[in-house]
Amino acid sequence: MPLQGFTSIAPEATAAGASITTVLADAFRTNDLLFEKVAQALLASPFVPNGSDGEPADADLDPRRFINATQIVVGTDKTATAGVPLIWFARQRIVINAALKANGAGAAAGQSGDFGGSGGGAGAGDCKMPVTNEVLVSAGNGAESIAAAEAWRVSRALLYLPQLKGGAGGPAANGGVGGGVICLCAPVIEIKAGAKIEASGTGGAGGGGGGGLIVLLANQLITTITSGAGQNVFVNGGGGGPVGGAGRILTLQFQ
Repeated sequence: MPLQGFTSIAPEATAAGASITTVLADAFRTNDLLFEKVAQALLASPFVPNGSDGEPADADLDPRRFINATQIVVGTDKTATAGVPLIWFARQRIVINAALKANGAGAAAGQSGDFGGSGGGAGAGDCKMPVTNEVLVSAGNGAESIAAAEAWRVSRALLYLPQLKGGAGGPAANGGVGGGVICLCAPVIEIKAGAKIEASGTGGAGGGGGGGLIVLLANQLITTITSGAGQNVFVNGGGGGPVGGAGRILTLQFQ
C-alpha cells in the first residue's frame, strides 16, 4: 500500500546553505505530523484492541490464534497448545463462562521457562529472562520470591508475549511440564461464576513443572481472585515429587 499524507522534498532543498521557503517549511510540518502518527501507532498497536476481528462465535475462538475482537464471549472450555500462548484482545469486553486452560502448555521437562515458576526437583529447569538468559527464579528456590530491586524484570513479560513459554519443566527424566501463558486484554474482563483461567504445571515423579503466566489487562476486572475453594485463576506448580514453583498472575489496570 503506497504511503499517503506526506510531501516529497527534493534532496537539493536540504543541502547545506539552501534557503528555507514557506513551501519547504510546510512540507516539514506535514511530514513531521505523519511520522509522529506512525510512531504512535507502532508503539500502541500491540496493546490497544481495535476490534478488527468483530465478534467471533464461540466455535471460532481458537486458542492458537491471536484475536483482536470487538467482544469475546467464551461459552465452552478452550485449551492452549503447548508452546503457543493464548493472546486475546477485545475493544469492549471479554466474558468467560467456561474454562481457559494452559495446564502443561509451557516448557518441557528439563527445559527452562521464563516468567512462570521454576521446576521442582534435582535437574529441573529455571525461569530465565528472554534474550539475556539471566535467571529470574531458580529451580528448588522455595517460595521463589523476587527481590524488590529485580521486580522490574517481570514488567518485561509484555514485550515478549508471543514468544513466552511460561513455567519451567521438572527434571528431564521423569519431571512434569510447565504451565503455559494466557493473556487477556479488554476494558472489561468478566469471569462468571464457575468459570476459571488456569495455567498450572503438571506433576511428575521427579518433580512437578512450574506454574505458568496469566496476564489480565483491563480497566475493570469483574471477579474475585481468591484461594482455596473459591479460586478461579490458577498458576500452581505440579506435584508428584518436589512441587514446582508457583507461576505468576499479573493484573494491570489501564484507563
